Amino acid sequence: EPNHSRVARLYGAHPTTRQAIPLDPMGAAALTPPAWFGGGGGLQSTAYDYQRFVQMLANGGELDGTRILSPRSVKYMASNHLPNNVDLTAFGRPLFAETTFDGVGFGLGVSVTIDPVKGRVPGNAGEYAWGGAASTAFWIDPAEELITIFMTQLMPSTTYNIRRELRAMVYAALTVITCVTIALRSPGQSWARPDTRSATSSSSAPSRSAGNSQARQRRHALTERPPRRRQ
Repeated sequence: EPNHSRVARLYGAHPTTRQAIPLDPMGAAALTPPAWFGGGGGLQSTAYDYQRFVQMLANGGELDGTRILSPRSVKYMASNHLPNNVDLTAFGRPLFAETTFDGVGFGLGVSVTIDPVKGRVPGNAGEYAWGGAASTAFWIDPAEELITIFMTQLMPSTTYNIRRELRAMVYAALTVITCVTIALRSPGQSWARPDTRSATSSSSAPSRSAGNSQARQRRHALTERPPRRRQ
């Protein structure tokens, strides 16, 4: 009860104007203990705690030096478990879900990207994700060492195509930093994997290579230089 005032207000869309309207009766359900633990819905969390949970997965099952899951368990969880490695379009029914169906498989509790081109969304194969009824979303991209967490309170998640736009914005930001890093490479210097993770407000796994540190230094050097004047 002391934390009831911290619970975010739930909104929906007006059936005709599509303007946001409060859904207080539904939101009030979050203030009482559940009569049944469904497992697949109704989770409540702070953004900070959820970030720690997702970071643990991104770290291969470890957080703050404590092993929660084995790396093998996380890898198995984030693998496509559909028969013959097909996507949801081939295996599932044509219903709404928290993820696109084309190029996306399903693991243990998460969607798994098989082919981002087929899914017509930016990203990388091996990325895993899920979302909530109130338009919330998270995904983990091991290839970019990136996690993205999006917290909002808009019911249902079909109201506005927020997730696709968010994904496009995040990966567009990564592209910008990559281009800057390439432009700042010194002659004769070997290519280094850019520190693209700091391009967004998303949290990311700790740096694992000297290349990331070098890229970060080059990016800061660019931002600290005074603008050139045209002659």
